[in-house]
Amino acid sequence: MADREPNSVLMIVRRAPDKRPAAVAEALMIANQKQPGLNAHLDVYGYFDNTGNNKTNKDLINLFDKYGLPKPTMLNEKGEETTDINEVRRLDSPVVTLHDYVTDRDELYAIHRSHQVYGLASMMEGFNISMMEAMSNGLPGVSTNVNYGPNDLIIDGENGYLTAWAPEGQENEFVSEMADRFLELFNDPQKLQAFSDAAYDHSDRYYEENVWQAWQGLLDDANKRWPAMAAQAPALSNVGVGEGGTTMTAYTLGQRADEVTINGVAGVTYFAAN
Repeated sequence: MADREPNSVLMIVRRAPDKRPAAVAEALMIANQKQPGLNAHLDVYGYFDNTGNNKTNKDLINLFDKYGLPKPTMLNEKGEETTDINEVRRLDSPVVTLHDYVTDRDELYAIHRSHQVYGLASMMEGFNISMMEAMSNGLPGVSTNVNYGPNDLIIDGENGYLTAWAPEGQENEFVSEMADRFLELFNDPQKLQAFSDAAYDHSDRYYEENVWQAWQGLLDDANKRWPAMAAQAPALSNVGVGEGGTTMTAYTLGQRADEVTINGVAGVTYFAAN
């Protein structure tokens, strides 16, 4: 961590309203305001998405007025300065910089390993591969507790922090908390290093060989259970699971993860508890 850019936060996201880069930028503005001289900085890399009539750009620009900061330099797709917010593709300032997306793997690794913390404030997530990649390069995560992904990747208080989550328009419910988490890490080099070490360590859960072992365990379990399930099928007449075909019958999960029943044949257990 000591070799990386001090007090630096990275986001690699589609630059769209649902990713809320402005919320992470605001958290850093609050952190800088709470601790003059901190000079924390956010770099955002990713494809520009003008959803919501350029809402991402507008939300970011409005923050500079809100916190009394000098206006950022705004650049169009040719790299020329512009004052037309609808033309903005890059933005540069002491607190936040918007970059184009990066396709070169070595360049991407270098970007990861020049930053100290990975930030995220998405409205929704499926998994977030970018955070996983960042953690595999030693970046602790600071994210809202959005369902899926971040709260699987981040072990709160060990390799990062999870803050409150709030829907669109209610970002004030978590940006101050996020600012405090950034301050906590940036002001404690030993904790920052420990979180980075943990980010490296826990990333091995998603290495190819470990993921394959997990799949192999699932397949082995299915191979053990399927014959017993198939053996029960003939007793169910025209409903159920048959070895030779499929049915239109609806299935529902039982109370246990290893129990499945068919609608209309109440109580029939296809996976025995043991």
